[in-house]
Amino acid sequence: MEEPPLERSVRILLERGLVQVEGGFVFSRDLRINFKNIVRITLEQSLEIQSRIQASVLVVLGDKGFGATTGPELYPRKLASKLLQGYHDRNHTVVTVPGDHHVHLNDPEVVAPLVSDFLRTKVLSQHLPA
Repeated sequence: MEEPPLERSVRILLERGLVQVEGGFVFSRDLRINFKNIVRITLEQSLEIQSRIQASVLVVLGDKGFGATTGPELYPRKLASKLLQGYHDRNHTVVTVPGDHHVHLNDPEVVAPLVSDFLRTKVLSQHLPA
């Protein structure tokens, strides 16, 4: 029987994020990054920051990811829509694939070719001598 996606994600995250030590396990990353950011920025501030990005950007979205599965109070669709439109307007690459927020963990074979192609066509090609 195939493992449910959520359980698979948890297993992968724990395998990657835990280190066995004498007496048990410890997290191998700084847990402070899990704390909520109490300083919120506005949509306008987000768009301003986004407009300053000079590098090529690849956005890979799971069709069952944050925008599809969380309530509007957690991830407002308006915010997501405006930010994604900003990426489109600046000719960045936005791709939607089947999966949830952890599609890169659960189904790396779906995401890896997209990343490889993006790096080859958008990143490496810009840095190779003519």
